[in-house]
Amino acid sequence: MINIEKVCKNYGDKTVINQVSLEVAEGQTLALLGTSGSGKTTLLKMINYLIPPSSGNIYIAGQDNSKIDVANLRKRIGYVIQQVGLFPHYTIRENIELVLKLEGHSQEDRQNRSDELLRLVGLDASVGERYPSELSGGQQQRVGIARAMANDPPLILMDEPFGALDPITKQALIGELLNKQLFKEKTVVLVTHDVFEAITLADTICLLDAGEIQQIGTPKQLLFSPCSTFVKNFFDGQRFRLELQVTTLAEICPFISSSIDTKNPNLSHSMEQSVWELLEQIEDRQLAGVTINGDEMNTKSATPEALNQAFYDFKKSEFS
Repeated sequence: MINIEKVCKNYGDKTVINQVSLEVAEGQTLALLGTSGSGKTTLLKMINYLIPPSSGNIYIAGQDNSKIDVANLRKRIGYVIQQVGLFPHYTIRENIELVLKLEGHSQEDRQNRSDELLRLVGLDASVGERYPSELSGGQQQRVGIARAMANDPPLILMDEPFGALDPITKQALIGELLNKQLFKEKTVVLVTHDVFEAITLADTICLLDAGEIQQIGTPKQLLFSPCSTFVKNFFDGQRFRLELQVTTLAEICPFISSSIDTKNPNLSHSMEQSVWELLEQIEDRQLAGVTINGDEMNTKSATPEALNQAFYDFKKSEFS
């Protein structure tokens, strides 16, 4: 879907993006992660040609984006920003339907589409008659996502979309987006400085520093196999939780002893659930242990301590 070849961006003598090359496959979610000033937003804006590169080329579905009519290019790309950017004098419905109206869709089709999108982002269709000032920040951000998806673009760009939200609202919204598979079959490029956002939403992470790629790979690769001291240090502050978040019960199950304790409750979980999520469930319910359902021959019981030990044994076995 996206092919970036040796792209540079200079402002006078200052190089903001330096010889960046990467590919984003169709249906992939890529997080551009890094500290402030690392070039994340500049790179994102070059994809939809809000900022032209100083050198190099960017291809969208095989076409050089500098040679595509700008209006047509941006119709094919949904764009979500932190400040949302809703028109204050338009109703929520009018904000969502604007691109569809410009493309000549009938009023009935526009309304059906806006109602559908409001439901997808967790809002009642009646919200469509209200104005942006009447909504909370979290609701406005949901509307911004709905608007970006109005004409069903194959590519979504998201620039710090949850940065203005409080942690509880952010977690709830991200959870809903994942549960509803809102971006299923979409290609998504997400700019964030929040490592938990990147780990949760992206299947590939590109870590930038000073306009250069430091490492690109899956969350597991960056956490368990950092290619430099910079990459290792970047995650060190939250490393234990992050590693537990990207490790599933299926991966640590072979490292748990085979005992079964019938007193331990069987919490609702799947083997693809993260170790961190199960530990949170155990803590919230103040349980001494839990029964883990593998296959018929692989049902086990574990205390939080046993889960942690199994995680360390898995990590040592796979990544030492």
